[in-house]
Amino acid sequence: MAVFLVAAIVVYFIPLRFIILAWGTKKFSQRLIRPNHIDNNELLDFLSHCPSNSKLEQWRELPLVVYQKQTLLDIKAGRINNNDSKKKN
Repeated sequence: MAVFLVAAIVVYFIPLRFIILAWGTKKFSQRLIRPNHIDNNELLDFLSHCPSNSKLEQWRELPLVVYQKQTLLDIKAGRINNNDSKKKN
């Protein structure tokens, strides 16, 4: 909401025509100043990234092993001391 208010105030005092003119001048003059610059849009690159099948396989969710979770809860609760947990493994 505050962003729209600030934008409205800026457009009220500075005509939209001048804002677009300044933006276009900056955009096209950058190509003249730095001709070898590679323009990238990191947000667009992130959104268009499609992972390969091998990446998907590496990041798939592993099944939950219930007994390990229960053992950790028992250790935290003090029901099993560290020596008993080493004997079980």
